[in-house]
Amino acid sequence: LQVDSTLAANSSFVLIYKIGKREGLGGLYKGWFSLVVALMALNFVYFYCFHGLRRWVTSSIDGDWIMGSLRDESTGEGSSMNKVVIDLVSGFLAG
Repeated sequence: LQVDSTLAANSSFVLIYKIGKREGLGGLYKGWFSLVVALMALNFVYFYCFHGLRRWVTSSIDGDWIMGSLRDESTGEGSSMNKVVIDLVSGFLAG
């Protein structure tokens, strides 16, 4: 649609109808393979960056004066809320 100047700007349903009429059902799925491959590569990189950052942050909690304060004094473990915060920060940095 972006490079096709013959289709006028109409509603989505009209454009889908025109593409389906002109190119058939396969015309609606042009470019899906390249999109899927790009998303797979992006998600692969994001997944490993996220888990690497999370592992690095959780392993550095013991000696860190900021993150060390997040540990529960009685058990020595982080609370579930602290794990959520770590996951959110790691996801933000990875993304």
